[in-house]
Amino acid sequence: GKVRELEHLLTSLNQMTKSERMKSLYTLLALFMIAPTAERKGGKGECEKFL
Repeated sequence: GKVRELEHLLTSLNQMTKSERMKSLYTLLALFMIAPTAERKGGKGECEKFL
């Protein structure tokens, strides 16, 4: 799930050079800034926010 994805991202970042890491983080930040947030109802009727 989400935790596994985050762990994979952190592992990937640790294996990158400082320059590659900065480029990746800036790219992720830019994507989060331009991506609209959306709300979706789960199977239990609970709302979850997704970027």
